[in-house]
Amino acid sequence: MNDLINKIEDFLDGKLDPQEAKLFEQEIKRSQELAQAVSEYKTAKTLAANLIEQETRQQLQALKKPDNTLLLFVRIAAIVIVGIGGIYLLFYKDQTKELNPEEVYASLYVKPGSVSLRNEVEIKTSLDTAIYFFDNNQLKSSEAYFKSYLVSHPKDIIAMRYLSHLYLQSGLSENAKEILIHMTEISSDPYKTEAIFNLCIILLMENKISEARNYYHQIENSNLIPLNKKNKLKAYVH
Repeated sequence: MNDLINKIEDFLDGKLDPQEAKLFEQEIKRSQELAQAVSEYKTAKTLAANLIEQETRQQLQALKKPDNTLLLFVRIAAIVIVGIGGIYLLFYKDQTKELNPEEVYASLYVKPGSVSLRNEVEIKTSLDTAIYFFDNNQLKSSEAYFKSYLVSHPKDIIAMRYLSHLYLQSGLSENAKEILIHMTEISSDPYKTEAIFNLCIILLMENKISEARNYYHQIENSNLIPLNKKNKLKAYVH
């Protein structure tokens, strides 16, 4: 909850970097609940600021009337609590549902099927080599080949897909998240849907349930996700 409130406040105060602000704006557009929370928080802060300004102008008089001063501060506190309380009610269940990252990963993650050729002699490109090492769980070697390949082929979705899986399997969720977000912006199905699904996994592992819910709404009607996995994801985000 504190993370969400801090993020909303930083967004309203223009403290987020441009990329973070852009992503948060997209989340607000996708989620009516989040948009309402941002609106309520902004209103609460504005009302509280106005009352504080009024209290400052009347400080000398208020000091002579301690009961009125106390009442004024109670009003300010009440307004702030009402505004933040609305956000709390909207996202309360995210705080009471503590997810186990290992359980989330084990129940949702789907490793790409093995596609590399068994005979290394038949491997023709560095991408083939990278996938071969990935299929054989030689992740360090695989990572080196994928990263090298992406230097010369920066828009190759297949390489991005496998590298994001590699990072997800290795527990490097931030690295995976960066690639997956980029994939959602430049790729089309089936890779876009898979990228969003894997983003949901990472966000759930981080207990960022409301953010995962926003992404889930983009793929809830997709037939590209196995039904048992989609039902499990739905149970996590609701």
